[in-house]
Amino acid sequence: MTDKTLAPAPPANTTLHLSLPARLDSLELARQAMAGFLPPLDLSQQAQFNLELILEETLMNVVLHAFKDPGPHWVELNVQAEPDALLLCFEDDGIAFDPVSAAEPQRPGSIAEAAIGGLGLMLVRQRAKSVTYLRANGRNRLSIAIHRQ
Repeated sequence: MTDKTLAPAPPANTTLHLSLPARLDSLELARQAMAGFLPPLDLSQQAQFNLELILEETLMNVVLHAFKDPGPHWVELNVQAEPDALLLCFEDDGIAFDPVSAAEPQRPGSIAEAAIGGLGLMLVRQRAKSVTYLRANGRNRLSIAIHRQ
């Protein structure tokens, strides 16, 4: 009788690449792709919440604010799972905008003075492990790392 050992399970896919049209309905496409990509990565609930918030805020900011003309335009999203972080890289051909150096929004003095919106960048900064921006060859590249735990 021969000794048969089970081969180790193949590693979970650790990368995801999406080319998304710069439209509002692309958020749902991105969510669906993430829903298929994330389960084997065993992220904490906090990491999943942070990912969802960062994905939504970043993608919607690009779609709503990055383009002066109607397009078509595309947003490239690359996700890389690393041992301690999930790296998201958003790339587009929109107008140059560095969210890393953008000023923090003015906080209202009361709920009555609060306006809807305008807090997305602050939320992304608070929830991310790191945020970096690069403008090269007419393209924006925003890289965001999220703690896995």
